[in-house]
Amino acid sequence: TLFRMEIIFFILVTLYSGGHVIYSAIPYNGALSWKIDEWLRKKEIKLVHNNFFKDGVEGVLLDLDEAMDLPDELYIVNKYQMTFDENGTIQNIYTFLYGKDEKGETKTYLVDYNAEKNEKMSVWVDGTANTNYDGNMRLAPMLTILEQANCKRAVTEWAQNNKQGPYEILYRGSR
Repeated sequence: TLFRMEIIFFILVTLYSGGHVIYSAIPYNGALSWKIDEWLRKKEIKLVHNNFFKDGVEGVLLDLDEAMDLPDELYIVNKYQMTFDENGTIQNIYTFLYGKDEKGETKTYLVDYNAEKNEKMSVWVDGTANTNYDGNMRLAPMLTILEQANCKRAVTEWAQNNKQGPYEILYRGSR
């Protein structure tokens, strides 16, 4: 009788604990769900092209494309923000990009990088965003503008005039 009671007690405790683990794994119900979400959606990508003067924004996009196969046409959700020092070394990046892949599906990429914390970019994929494909929010015009600008010369002049960095590129779409 005691043995049967122990087995019944063990089964009840297992069911109770198992139920809580399963509930915790349901999205946004517990720590386990957040860890599963991070494991599925967060990618860490090494920033190899970390000099803005040498590699430009294209270098950052190249690193992302090699790791994630970015869509050809990219749009920004809110902004592209990049901070760099007087040598062009990238210090911070924050942007939320989206575009359609080869299958026509919308893919999103939330990119966050801080050189002081990590040498890798954190990229959250396939999140929710307002993806209305507004032509004014295309990323391509920023790349065209930066190709024409001599950022290194401007930063050198600012540094000589005691306007110390950090320096920043902030793009919020065509206005």
